[in-house]
Amino acid sequence: MTAFRRTVLAVGLLAIAAMGVFPPWVTAPERHPSATTPAGYHFLLNGPAPPPRPSRFAEAYDNSLYGKSTSEGPRFVRIDYARLAVQWVVVVALVGVAMALTGPRRLVGSLGCGREAAHGEDPRGRS
Repeated sequence: MTAFRRTVLAVGLLAIAAMGVFPPWVTAPERHPSATTPAGYHFLLNGPAPPPRPSRFAEAYDNSLYGKSTSEGPRFVRIDYARLAVQWVVVVALVGVAMALTGPRRLVGSLGCGREAAHGEDPRGRS
């Protein structure tokens, strides 16, 4: 493996590790957990703080204007595993393409059936 290919592989592994240490987070209301909102990238062990709950004044104001509360209630924060998986797949694909493009060129002669074999020479160097 060439030095360039080792560097490409190391950078790819480093990128995957960094994505795992600082994953994407989402926040969602407890009543509708599939209605997520991106919460950015944060350290794995201490994710973002959940958004503050609306004050009682805000809830009363919402109730007086619309007849019902527009606040979604408490929210929770979790890692966005789908986005993290897509990021990892993209990095693996890019590293794979870079490794394939910078790989050794296989010539017919390197397989032992090229020019030497055609001229009656032993490709292993024996007489």
